[in-house]
Amino acid sequence: MKHVIMALLVLSVAGCSSTTTVSQDKHQVMDAKISKSAGVYAHCLNQRWSELNPATRYFSMNDTHTVTSYLNGRGETASAQVQLVSDNQASVHIYLTQNAGDESTQLLNAARQCA
Repeated sequence: MKHVIMALLVLSVAGCSSTTTVSQDKHQVMDAKISKSAGVYAHCLNQRWSELNPATRYFSMNDTHTVTSYLNGRGETASAQVQLVSDNQASVHIYLTQNAGDESTQLLNAARQCA
């Protein structure tokens, strides 16, 4: 019985370990490898997205940086997952929600400018 409880506990916590969750209403609009470090790119993206939308948040855990832009009343509109590949290379994944509207073009352009 003790092993069953422990297994259930491990399974219930396993989903909590991921750094970002991509909801079903999001679609990936950018998947690129860039020749900048993950931290430098994520900092640039956070700064540019914050200028467009002050409700932008930056999180960093291990070698993964996450920048998320929120829109009042509509929840999350965009998120970027930036992962370290090497010292001067990062993998970038940008996701936008269906309800991002015109803001999505501005957010995506900012992501491209940082690259």
